Amino acid sequence: MIYNVAGPLAGQLGESRHHQIEDERIVIERFSFTQVAESVRMLRTDRTILVNADIEAATQEICSRYLEPATVAVKVALEEEFTPINADLVDGSNEYSHHDDHGYDPALIIDRKN
Repeated sequence: MIYNVAGPLAGQLGESRHHQIEDERIVIERFSFTQVAESVRMLRTDRTILVNADIEAATQEICSRYLEPATVAVKVALEEEFTPINADLVDGSNEYSHHDDHGYDPALIIDRKN
């Protein structure tokens, strides 16, 4: 599932977008997830896009006790904040520096690559 998080930047402050996914299948490396259901909300803040997602899925694992496949339910609540590369131009301040932030993740920067 890929969403364009840059789209809400053109909207008004407080504007939000919602996406729903039901009964999808996702394969990540050796893991297969079925019955994927997701609710995504993107909220435009003063400088960023705040993304909240609730994801539910099912996967099959081998039960170590009986050595048979067992269906396992997976639930994930996700919250990420995406920042445009020129966020300092939005409100005129430049007091934030990602070099001082040990939790900095370049994947959360909205630029031509993301």
